[in-house]
Amino acid sequence: MTRLRYAKQKMLFVFVAAVILCGGVCHAAEFKDLRAVKQEAWKHCEWNAWGIPAEQQEVHGEVDGAVREGGEIYLSVTQWEDKGISKGGELPIFGSKTSDIVIGTLKEETIVSVLEQDKDKALIQSGYVSGYVESSRLLRGEQAREQADKVCPEQVITDGTKTEGYRSVEEKEVLCYLQQRHSYDIIEKMSGWYRISTEYFGNPYVKSSGVKLVRKTRLASLNHVQDTAEIYREIEVSEAERECLAAIVWCEAGNDPFDGQVAVASTVFNRIDSSLFPDTVESVIRQRGQFIPVQTGWYDEVMRDPAVIPVSCFEAVDYVLQGNRTVDTLYFNQAGVGKEIGSHWFY
Repeated sequence: MTRLRYAKQKMLFVFVAAVILCGGVCHAAEFKDLRAVKQEAWKHCEWNAWGIPAEQQEVHGEVDGAVREGGEIYLSVTQWEDKGISKGGELPIFGSKTSDIVIGTLKEETIVSVLEQDKDKALIQSGYVSGYVESSRLLRGEQAREQADKVCPEQVITDGTKTEGYRSVEEKEVLCYLQQRHSYDIIEKMSGWYRISTEYFGNPYVKSSGVKLVRKTRLASLNHVQDTAEIYREIEVSEAERECLAAIVWCEAGNDPFDGQVAVASTVFNRIDSSLFPDTVESVIRQRGQFIPVQTGWYDEVMRDPAVIPVSCFEAVDYVLQGNRTVDTLYFNQAGVGKEIGSHWFY
């Protein structure tokens, strides 16, 4: 980040603070932990600032992939070169190529991203779960697409705006308005149009530009075990790294109860273990576009004066270092998706 860009970002940060915290006269006590400033900054962040990789936005977004009960999602798949679909019943997910510890499960006929594969094992990703499955039980490429056409054919999903259903393509008379963020079966594909099936309005036509093609599939599930040390490798940290961890916990969850701080620390360690993220404390915390306090410069301010970090944040880090990870997640935000702990939702 250039000095000019950082300066502009810092000026914006200060301006937001002034707007939120000042009412004609500023009261010093209101600046205690900058919580209001942090919440306002979150409102301006795009998906990458939430810590969600581009390939996962279709899983967690409101339109591209609406998470449903039981781990079902609506996933947009435009090409199949790096996709696969499981076969032959439930599929165990292993923590590594050589490990016999099962960390999760794939239901039959689940669409996954395939990150790498050899003749024995394939590294797959489904939602926030990544691990190894048997290559022989994974269809790839065109075979995966053909199987998907049978078990989870394409549907259309509407976005958050008003979507018209027309009586016919020629007359373009509006027959109905479709439910927002809802999926519909496709009866017929035409150039620029889809004919769909609805419960109350028959088979109206919708413009292809106003909807998105998706497939209904599932998400992998993690096993819930008592001893998380059996799943996660031990991570030794230096005193400097422990301080970094406590600082990011303070910036992200300083006002949360202890369980919220532990959940944030657990998520950082989960990222270190995951093949989707870097493998050191510093590189995970400073990964571009991941933690908003790092982007705004707040984290660095705390690190310049670590004495401001409450003891509880160090205790939360130490609790996780003792093998007590309380969540299996890689992401958290305030968007209301996942498991709510403190002021965040973990998923």
